[in-house]
Amino acid sequence: MALTQTLPFIEEKLVAYLKTYTALTAITSTRISTQLPASPTFPSLRMTRVGGTPDRFGYDHPIIQFDCYGSTQQTAMAVVEKTFKAVMELPYVAPIQGAVNIGSADPTTPLNYLPDRDMQDAQGKPQPRYIFAVSFRVSQ
Repeated sequence: MALTQTLPFIEEKLVAYLKTYTALTAITSTRISTQLPASPTFPSLRMTRVGGTPDRFGYDHPIIQFDCYGSTQQTAMAVVEKTFKAVMELPYVAPIQGAVNIGSADPTTPLNYLPDRDMQDAQGKPQPRYIFAVSFRVSQ
């Protein structure tokens, strides 16, 4: 059976929503995206779909990983705290950015401190980063 529904690009919707969340933008400014620029500024937030599938009832179940970067481990944790709060409020903010509805947002992985070895901080050490993932139920 062919997939005939159009799935929302939930990452784009999340970026738009999180850029309106003032407690988060007070820390990250507008540095909330699906990709980091070639020369990123920190703190910042990146989100990526890492899994999930649509079901036969018209819902998509994306799993989104949130990479929360900081200039220090403490600022990375501050990005985590504000991002997590904003994301957990999403099922109660419907719809977001048009016709996309978030039915649920459930953490799927524990919070992990995983410095990014592909980037270096001012001392030449891996860039401070926490990651966590959330499973959503999304409809249009």
